[in-house]
Amino acid sequence: MKSHALFRNLILFIFLFAFVSCKKYEEGPFISLRSKINRIEGKWKFQKFIDHEYHQDLTSDFKDGLVNFKKNGDYEFSDGYYYILE
Repeated sequence: MKSHALFRNLILFIFLFAFVSCKKYEEGPFISLRSKINRIEGKWKFQKFIDHEYHQDLTSDFKDGLVNFKKNGDYEFSDGYYYILE
């Protein structure tokens, strides 16, 4: 009986450890009832803007920039001066 409880606790510990350590998104929620699209929908302000092709930090150029993600998957990008529709 004691070995059965020990085995059950060991299996439970392994399962919980594997479940907790394997997240799909590094900074995402552990459990969410909202879809990926619903979580990203809305206006987002840039915290950092990097041009990976030229390895430049353009954050100061886009300090007022916004991206507005829509529910249908479209988005609007604003650099703070002009809206660029994509």
